Amino acid sequence: MNWCSLNAKKLRGLACFEPVRTSSVTLESNSTTRIEINKDTGTNDVADVAGALTCGGTLSVTKLAGTFVNGNSYKVFKAASYNGSFTNYVLPALGPGLVWNTSSLTSN
Repeated sequence: MNWCSLNAKKLRGLACFEPVRTSSVTLESNSTTRIEINKDTGTNDVADVAGALTCGGTLSVTKLAGTFVNGNSYKVFKAASYNGSFTNYVLPALGPGLVWNTSSLTSN
């Protein structure tokens, strides 16, 4: 997994996260949040926010390895509370009959 530092509460441009807990975060409308998932190792990036996470901009997910199957679920945000929503998603292709469900991404 590639990590970069999260040092600001409001993020413009590319946002990625190091594995530490941080205070409240706002992902602004012109930002792109990049998350990596490795199905083979069962690991994925996680933004761990002690306070409120306000989502905005684009969420871009990259699959590093493995094949997604029905029932896979990945927790990529942990926050005390959630606000806002992403306006755009860039998600890996899925196999026949599978669709991405992002309905609870910013709620639990």
